[in-house]
Amino acid sequence: MNYLDFVADSAGMDEETRKAAESMLREHGRVRVTIRPFREKRSIEQNKLFSLFCRRIAKQTGMRFDDVKEIIKSYAVDIGYPVARNADGDLLTDERGELVPLPSHLADTAEFSILLDACHQIAYEYNLTISSESP
Repeated sequence: MNYLDFVADSAGMDEETRKAAESMLREHGRVRVTIRPFREKRSIEQNKLFSLFCRRIAKQTGMRFDDVKEIIKSYAVDIGYPVARNADGDLLTDERGELVPLPSHLADTAEFSILLDACHQIAYEYNLTISSESP
């Protein structure tokens, strides 16, 4: 086992998780433990809406969907969307020295809201229509 992800509360971790953690420790000798506040992962509805907005922007601009998605994430960093980090917690940058946005599949509901706001801001700036209503 190379990875263990679990949610604990004030009662601690359950027995199965404790055993899995002990097993990893025996197998690897040392492990990295990161404690962070629990936040809900992005919702399916948020993900669908983000994909819809990216598709509509791509269609109206002639750009590829994946390129639009990356542009929106980069734009969103300037308005509070998190930056990806390496295993040591250092911010990641690309070959141009630009900050690398957090992959959207790792975003929580609050972070994903920033992506949706970025879609609206870009649509407004470039006079694009991205309404969630049927086209």
